[in-house]
Amino acid sequence: MILNRCPKCSPDTGIRVMPPEETLKKVLPLLAPAGMGEPENITDKDNIGIPVFSIDRQETALGKPKYYNGKGATVEQAEASAVMECIERYSAEQRESDPIVVGTYDEACEAMLTVDPADLILPLPVLDFYRNAEIAWCRGFEMFRGE
Repeated sequence: MILNRCPKCSPDTGIRVMPPEETLKKVLPLLAPAGMGEPENITDKDNIGIPVFSIDRQETALGKPKYYNGKGATVEQAEASAVMECIERYSAEQRESDPIVVGTYDEACEAMLTVDPADLILPLPVLDFYRNAEIAWCRGFEMFRGE
């Protein structure tokens, strides 16, 4: 998949690249191959009335959530929110085939394109630790540079 910059539409339900109905049409067929269940409308589980959907995913890594939820101003937005949350988490999971570099930050920079943890919102003790510690680094993808 290649992501590109594109204009955003701005329906009443928020700023997106496409309306929630189009998002659902494109991504619902991807759920089963990724081990995700069908989105379930759980709006009636409380008395607030905000549209909420949940998706179960039984094949998650040990200790990871098995249910993903989404809310929205409309039923379609809530369903799209849950679906995209589940796909986002699935996409971020480490797989056995993912290359891992164990080393310091500087060593990781030599081996691959690296995000400096100082650019992230992390607690200070983590920032003091990462620079010289040998830790596991995984390969990512920089969308705008395509690498």
